[in-house]
Amino acid sequence: MNHTEGLHPTRRMTAEMRWQLVIALAAWVLYARTLGFGWVFDDQMEVVLNSFVTSFRNIPLIFSSTAWAGSGMETYLYRPLTTLSFAGNHIISGLEPWSYHLANVALHATASVLVFRLGRAWGLPLAAAGMGALLFAVHPVNVEVVTAVFGRKDLLVAVFTLTMVLSHRVAVDRGGWRVVVPILSFAGALLSKEVGLVALPLVATQDWFLCSDRKGFFHSSRRARLYVTYLAILLVYVLVRNTVTGGFSIPDTYYMDNPLVTASLPVRLSTAMVVLGKGLALLALPLTLSPDYSFNAIPLVESIFDWRLLGILAVGGLLVGSLFRSDLRRSFLPFGLSWYLLAILPGSNILVPVGTMFGERFLYLPGMAFCLLAAGGLAWVLRRFPMKAVSLLGLILLSLSFQTFRYSAAWTSDLSLFQWAVRSVPGSTKAHHKLGEAYLEAGDYGSAIRSLNRALRISPDNEFAALTFAGAREAVANKYPDADPTGTPPNPNDPDLLYVLGQRRNQRGDRAGAKEYWEAAIRLEQHHAGAIGDLGALHLAGGDTAVAFNYLAEAVELDNELASAWFGLARIHLDRGERVEARVALKRFIDSAGPRYPNQVEWARMTLALLE
Repeated sequence: MNHTEGLHPTRRMTAEMRWQLVIALAAWVLYARTLGFGWVFDDQMEVVLNSFVTSFRNIPLIFSSTAWAGSGMETYLYRPLTTLSFAGNHIISGLEPWSYHLANVALHATASVLVFRLGRAWGLPLAAAGMGALLFAVHPVNVEVVTAVFGRKDLLVAVFTLTMVLSHRVAVDRGGWRVVVPILSFAGALLSKEVGLVALPLVATQDWFLCSDRKGFFHSSRRARLYVTYLAILLVYVLVRNTVTGGFSIPDTYYMDNPLVTASLPVRLSTAMVVLGKGLALLALPLTLSPDYSFNAIPLVESIFDWRLLGILAVGGLLVGSLFRSDLRRSFLPFGLSWYLLAILPGSNILVPVGTMFGERFLYLPGMAFCLLAAGGLAWVLRRFPMKAVSLLGLILLSLSFQTFRYSAAWTSDLSLFQWAVRSVPGSTKAHHKLGEAYLEAGDYGSAIRSLNRALRISPDNEFAALTFAGAREAVANKYPDADPTGTPPNPNDPDLLYVLGQRRNQRGDRAGAKEYWEAAIRLEQHHAGAIGDLGALHLAGGDTAVAFNYLAEAVELDNELASAWFGLARIHLDRGERVEARVALKRFIDSAGPRYPNQVEWARMTLALLE
């Protein structure tokens, strides 16, 4: 029952306005400090390097080009309204990020208030709708969207979608000029991000669930005209987008960003279901948050008996089963679940593989339904245990706000962001790679090399990490062109830097100098696999096979994916006539080499074929 029924209209409006003010203030207070944050992650491609945002004179280019084209990168994306909003920010503050962050916070506050209005439209009591919107305003999964400037597209889609959903009912009931609002909102959602396509099924779902006379659903001429207009807008959008991007083809995604692009259909669908469960878990208990969920961050589901898959199927079965209860069918639960599923579907990898395996930004629209559904449960508790419910709500809001405050601090720079990421997902090669790039940009070469080595140990065929590692080595060479191996090494407390300097000496033919650096690195870090392995290769090149074998064996024991050490061991085993051991070493070398040793891999394959 609506708690405000029977109240004077002015008093009822005042109560709703108070809730909206509290919700907006919560969003502003929590994210106000982001106005002092810098550029992070994809902000470079979307804004800093994007020549299209420098002037409104570029509007024709913005609407006739793919997203990021202004940065010299052609994509399959079409998001002109997002780029146009950045152009507006550029007029205000140039490339100073404060106005961009200001706009993001304002959009999030607006979206949070609209979530309150959505809850009221669903028939939630005033307090329940207010609690749901507050939960959404402070929820930590929204940090990426609000704090990163590139989250603008998701914010715009959300605001336009909510406006369309809310104004559509008014347009159907009252007509006139009001029909313009949902029509323009739908166009705005589509031009902000591709996920704006879900706005239409969300409107249709709301119409169906909240329609008082379903028998007359298809007989409303005003509703019919609106849907015809929506479909016309969708058709025009598809035609324009196809012209600009070349169609709706599946993007050419690097498997390091999304390993599901190369997975079989059963593995992709099973893993996608588990990822949906991951999203639901983060909404319910947002403890381990990360900006990266790429290769090796979430293990693939290789078996139907995977406990993660069985768990999400069980939860899904319970939710679907609950809808058949007569008392629940009459509540807002069916619409809320439908909203959640429809909103999360585009980024789920179920329909088609997308650019990434998962991202917390994918939870922004679905999270609205989750928070309102959770608030409905809290309202039920509130009616039966008012004091306990108020205390519980306060504790939840405080905990979520604290986590949001902590997590948002990571988004101040790329360095702090990926330091957080490697703690959250230590198995992600991309997280270590991006951290290495951040260290390299900061001039901390030792830390950069350390992070890039970890990225390559996790995935030796990470081509981008290998290229960055080569860049780090070059940067070290430029910084220390005359480093004397017999004197005091530069930065003697950094074993990774000494390791790279030793490699440079070896490349110059200075084996003594290389040995000096590698031994210095091992003194600082006793189990430095790279230095131990290279010392083994050095002894092997000098003909000291016995010593080389000991070094190389120790190296692969420390790092089972050290390709160079396996290559050296394979050569030793071949020289000794140890065919079985040689085959093992050759296979390990081929598996761990990736694209870094093309000539050696070809030789290894030929040799292995001869041995077998």
